[in-house]
Amino acid sequence: MISVLYVDDEPALLDLTKIFLEKMGNISVDVADSGPRALEKVDARQYDVVVSDYMMPGMDGIALLKEIRGKGNTIPFIIFTGKGREEVVIEAFENGADFYLQKGGDPRPQFAELERKISRAVELYKARQEHLESEERLRQIVQFLPDATFAIDTDGKVIAWNRSMERMTGVPASDMLGKGNFEYALPFYHERRPILIDLVLGNYPEIEAKYPSIRRVGNKLYAEITLPHLKQGRGASLWFTAAPLYDTRGRVAGAIESIRDITEKKKTLTALAESERRFRELADLLPVVIFEMNREGVLTYANRVAFELFGYTDEDFGKGLSTLQMIAPEDRERAKEALEMMRKGLMPRSSPPRDYTALRKDGTTFPITVYMTPIFSGGEITGLRGIIIDRTAQKEIENAIQESERFYRTIFETTGTATVLIENDGTISLANSEFIRLAGLSRDEIVNKKKWMDFVVQEDLDRMQKQHRLRRSDPDKALKNYEFRFFTGTGEIRHIYLAVSLIPGTQKSIASLLNITPRKRAEEALLEANREYASLLNQIQDVYYRTDTEGRLVRASNSWALLLGYDDISECIGRPIAEDFYYNPADREAFLQEIYRNGKVTRYEVLLRRKDGTPVLVSTNSHLYYAPDGSVLGVEGTFRDITEEKHAREQVRKSEERYRRIFSTMPSAVVVYEAVDNGEDFIIRDFNPKAEEIEHISKNEVIGRRVTDVFPGVRDFGLLLVLQQVWKTGEVAYFPPAIYRDDRDPGTWRENWVYRLTSGEIVAIYNDVSSWIQAQDDLRKSKELYHTIIEDQTEFICRFLPDGTHVFVNRAYAACFGRTPEELTGKVFRPVIYPDDRERVRRFFASLTPGHPVGTIEHRVIMPDGDVRWHQWSDRAIFDEKGRPIGYQSVGRDITGPKRVEEALRLANRNLNLLSSITRHDIANQLTVIQGSATLIEEEQPDPGISEKVGIIARAADRIAAIIRFTKDYESVGVEIPLWQDLRRLVDSVAGETPLGEVRLINDIPRGTEIFVDSLIRRVLFNLVDNAVRFGEKVTTIRFSGEEKGDSLFIVCEDDGVGILPAEKEKIFCRGYGKNTGMGLFLSREILAITGITITENGVPGKGARFEIRVPAGKYRYASGNP
Repeated sequence: MISVLYVDDEPALLDLTKIFLEKMGNISVDVADSGPRALEKVDARQYDVVVSDYMMPGMDGIALLKEIRGKGNTIPFIIFTGKGREEVVIEAFENGADFYLQKGGDPRPQFAELERKISRAVELYKARQEHLESEERLRQIVQFLPDATFAIDTDGKVIAWNRSMERMTGVPASDMLGKGNFEYALPFYHERRPILIDLVLGNYPEIEAKYPSIRRVGNKLYAEITLPHLKQGRGASLWFTAAPLYDTRGRVAGAIESIRDITEKKKTLTALAESERRFRELADLLPVVIFEMNREGVLTYANRVAFELFGYTDEDFGKGLSTLQMIAPEDRERAKEALEMMRKGLMPRSSPPRDYTALRKDGTTFPITVYMTPIFSGGEITGLRGIIIDRTAQKEIENAIQESERFYRTIFETTGTATVLIENDGTISLANSEFIRLAGLSRDEIVNKKKWMDFVVQEDLDRMQKQHRLRRSDPDKALKNYEFRFFTGTGEIRHIYLAVSLIPGTQKSIASLLNITPRKRAEEALLEANREYASLLNQIQDVYYRTDTEGRLVRASNSWALLLGYDDISECIGRPIAEDFYYNPADREAFLQEIYRNGKVTRYEVLLRRKDGTPVLVSTNSHLYYAPDGSVLGVEGTFRDITEEKHAREQVRKSEERYRRIFSTMPSAVVVYEAVDNGEDFIIRDFNPKAEEIEHISKNEVIGRRVTDVFPGVRDFGLLLVLQQVWKTGEVAYFPPAIYRDDRDPGTWRENWVYRLTSGEIVAIYNDVSSWIQAQDDLRKSKELYHTIIEDQTEFICRFLPDGTHVFVNRAYAACFGRTPEELTGKVFRPVIYPDDRERVRRFFASLTPGHPVGTIEHRVIMPDGDVRWHQWSDRAIFDEKGRPIGYQSVGRDITGPKRVEEALRLANRNLNLLSSITRHDIANQLTVIQGSATLIEEEQPDPGISEKVGIIARAADRIAAIIRFTKDYESVGVEIPLWQDLRRLVDSVAGETPLGEVRLINDIPRGTEIFVDSLIRRVLFNLVDNAVRFGEKVTTIRFSGEEKGDSLFIVCEDDGVGILPAEKEKIFCRGYGKNTGMGLFLSREILAITGITITENGVPGKGARFEIRVPAGKYRYASGNP
């Protein structure tokens, strides 16, 4: 049951309305006879709806509405009144009324409509409350989201700005909510522009291109960008997520964007990536194998040496390499045991080295030593990492030493290696000749006199003594070979490779000392040279490369990878240069033919191909390189990227072409001079076509000649002195118009600008301004005549710029504002427009276009003494060639007297209308009572005689109601000031408000068409459309169009219905004639006549009605150019 409070000052209407509404069955009605009483009841209990009359003594319906809304009460409110003026309806809705219903007519449909509006108001109120509760829940969720989040509606206005957003941007929600025009972009980009959230609602390709990348997943967008100005200039990396918002019907209602600060995460990832990069680079530089494997023994990482040593490729690695397949079959069981220990978690962090026989891809084997340590993750062993040392060389040396020991007795003295026999205490008991030579002492000074410790550098002694002792306590654990530094008897230090072991069954040891000092020095020199060479290659800007005779890239500087877009040079080494790196592989053959013919090429241009397939133009200096025997090993040289150089050369060429075209087509004469005789004279170096035209002399006649010879009048003219000054100072000089004369030229006015170029040449740009000087003189004389005429005028005349600067005023204009012409001319002066008229004046000037530059306007001005005067102005806008206003010419007059008379008449008319309105309202209320009571009598007393009399009463009441409605419409005619109104928009608006059914309305009124007409023009258009739909019988189409004929605009409304008979074409505009009230077209003609507009009907009966509205000159215009 819906509870309704009905408010009306008419007791009979209170009772009647209560009876009708409660008969509906779902409404209970409480009544109040005044606004104050209604307020008491609303405060005392809760109603579902308030229905109120408008016109009541003391407090009218809208005042009651304001009181209720002022207390924050949002209860549905319906105005139910006999007063139907448009301004009352507007005021009601502006103050929060939900519906507006006019009394009068048949009570049954009237109260049925009131019941429908009550039910609808309750439904909408409940839906609105549920929506507000839902919005509040959503707002609270968004407000406390950890990510910075905001939302916009489909108009781009901010509807949510959570706390995290406030903290990130420093902008409080109160300063952002409700803002549009891309306000939300300012904290991030310092400009108003679409951002990621706007890409959800629209298409902005230029904005999408500003993001490094945007990922789309369904209707969601993801992007990442770094903004350097955030966090007080420290910058921040942000992750953006944007998605649409939907309303309850599933329609897009806006968009939402979340922003997460990922700066720290990015820093961590960058640091990790950098650390990994350094590790991999270091690993590739080390001469040992570095590897990682998972729990299954499959390699997950291996450095460059691993691939070289074992013979596998990146492709093999990508397929998965088991470490067991890289161990020889005889050692695999031991290797499996190590893997099993790792899987069971039994392998210690520090594991002893293991020796295996390794198996290469090609099936060959070699000895290795493996150092491994487990990889832990989450407390569990997930794999192994370690290094592998190739022991091939070491093995070979050990074998050699063992072999030499077997033949020691035979070759001890004859061997080329220094050899000694060492006693348990370290005494050298035997030394061969090579050792004597190495030590630099005599045999007698050494044998049984010196201990081996006497020849060892102090820093190596402790290490070697430990090995000496270990060799005697546990020979198998002692090293047999190692390097140390040997101290000779002459004080020199030698690098020694030592091979030492015990003689079986004794505590004596025999040692062979190989002097590796030259090799060590050579290795160090080579390493240093390689470091310097590699450093040089990696630092040069150009690209160094070397290919073999097969055309494979065998060496290149890191700049090769950088130039061609590879991550590392290792991606390029070993690949065929023609097929993989030439943009056109066939070009390689031409290059090789050239280099084999001449042995080298210089600045040879080649088009290479980057990794992404794009071309890059380079210039190469290359030559053949040779083996010591003179055979060709391949080609080496350098590449240089000349893309920018090529582009620059092309730009210079184009610039020179542009300069030459400009020089040749300039509308001014241009002459280029070169100073001679220390600036005493000048030779003409260039002479453009305009100079030839002005001087009546060809370029060929003057080039290379002195200016004083070609133009002998240049000294008296004064230009020679200007040329000399500019040549000396370099400052630009302007030489104002002056007359030049010589034997060829009887005297013409010239205006010159003189410059010095960076080359030292002087350029003079000049024009023949004789015609302009003559025009200036003619203009001066014309102005004097024009000024005399204007000053005699009594009307206000002025000309001003768009910024208000007055360039001319006559004395009448200046006197009007208490000034003199001298006080206003050249100054910014703006008359004080009355506040209520300012927007109308602004729109008036905005409506002036190049197609319709003239207009007339009336408005009020506040004079210097405070008096308010009415002015009428005829304004002409002046436009430049691009259609932009550059000034206004205005003529005005004071119309205060006529306006005050007009205002007095209008005020009197309004007072009469107010009296009529009050009377009509009271009559309408009583008619409603009569009609309602008649309906109740008819329902309760179904006697035929009574029903007939009740019908007579009801019809009379209906006729009175129609007459009353007409007086309401007619009283508004001419009350308001006519306005300029957009006719096309009015037709569209009426079409949207009129029930057309299946009828199609075509609006061919030209865009921007405005007419000066009474504000009731909408009623005229409505009557024409409504009459066609209701009385045209077979109407399917209504068309509005407009056309200028002569000095008038003709607006046509035509349909394809039955049309109007000739005898009725004029009667339809008479009061009381027609099928309904007979007031519609009569009222339409009266409304149009206010501003001199006429209407006639000239259609063909049977083919449709055709109403033609003639708008006279001055009463129509076009807001944006010609139609």
